Amino acid sequence: MTTLRRVVRASTLTGGLLVLALMLAACTGGGGGSSGSGTPTPSPTPGPTLNGEAPVVTLKLDMRDIAYSVEELRAPAGSVFAIEMRNRGVIEHDFTIDVFTGDASPSALESEEYDVHVLLDRGESATLLLRVPGAGTIDFYCTIPGHREVGMEGVLVIE
Repeated sequence: MTTLRRVVRASTLTGGLLVLALMLAACTGGGGGSSGSGTPTPSPTPGPTLNGEAPVVTLKLDMRDIAYSVEELRAPAGSVFAIEMRNRGVIEHDFTIDVFTGDASPSALESEEYDVHVLLDRGESATLLLRVPGAGTIDFYCTIPGHREVGMEGVLVIE
């Protein structure tokens, strides 16, 4: 039994050293090149994409009772851009475009009534990705009854 214990201990020690060696190799890159710093650089967290393309610019739009934080958003023509929306109001609000001829996040295209429609309950947020092929202006507004009539609307300027 003493011989069996020595073999088990030796195997455990060897296995532990092997694991330690592999961990050290992984930390140092193990691949010949040296970055000059001993600290690994975390890779960026992938964000949302539209047909595999990341946005080139991110615009912010807060929804309040009963107004948007801005009345005009500007974005580049032909490129994917993001609109980060947050409902800071106490009731639901939305971002709606009646007629839209570009590409949009699939979740914004689920409305049968509007080409682009993002509905947010209070405290909710969402990111809408869009691509508009050419320059121009696109009206957006809130469809909650009475909101557009008192000014909850804006324009998306594509340059």
